[in-house]
Amino acid sequence: MSFHDTVRVIQPGQRRLKIFIDFWNLVINARKQTSFEIDVQWNSLAEYFVGETWKGHGDESTGDLAGCYIFGSYARSNPTESAFIDRTLDKYGSMPGLYFDFKERVKKEASTKCPKCGEQVYRSSYRFHS
Repeated sequence: MSFHDTVRVIQPGQRRLKIFIDFWNLVINARKQTSFEIDVQWNSLAEYFVGETWKGHGDESTGDLAGCYIFGSYARSNPTESAFIDRTLDKYGSMPGLYFDFKERVKKEASTKCPKCGEQVYRSSYRFHS
């Protein structure tokens, strides 16, 4: 099945698109493609996705971007990661149509112990960044 087979235009010329992206999945996979530091062009990426949704689907409209929502998490204990996110937000955070939402990764208190080693088991949890 091709991408073309997955999209059906219901109201030609009246499409509003919302794009949802997992920040770290995209960044980590992009980093695997090169040995250089990367800078994702988030605005260009959103435009690319919008363009791909209408190619060859019998609709002359390009669709309107209702929003590109980028979700991620961060650890306060990792200054390199925090600096990378800060640079991303400084460059792209105020661009129209791009919405970034980062939540802090925190360890949750747990009373569960590993049945094999007896160590306490911790799970990651998310809370809103203020």
